[in-house]
Amino acid sequence: MSGIFKKITTGVTQTGSKVKNIVEVNRFRVRIVQKKRDVEKEYMEIGKLVFESYQNNNATVTIEGSILDYCQKISEMQGEVNLLEAKINDAKRLKECSCGEVVSKKTKFCPICGYKFKDAV
Repeated sequence: MSGIFKKITTGVTQTGSKVKNIVEVNRFRVRIVQKKRDVEKEYMEIGKLVFESYQNNNATVTIEGSILDYCQKISEMQGEVNLLEAKINDAKRLKECSCGEVVSKKTKFCPICGYKFKDAV
């Protein structure tokens, strides 16, 4: 009997771990979607600023510094998105090759470009 209970306990523990992992990944995905929406808002603000400056016949003088501020915000948000995507890969036990292919952390060679991973498990 104890063998059955041990199997049940192990199964429940593994299921709980998998559910926790899925919840964590989904939380990261929601944050990514929010950040991407924020980036789109910044793009819209840049466009609005450029058009308003155009209407006022003052296109280059007044927008240069403001656009730079928006671009810096967008770069920061894109960096946060990249970090969240890396956390998702880590939670799923994946890694990304320099060619962009996402593979298992156990992979020794990239199936696309042939890169040899030094950290293969």
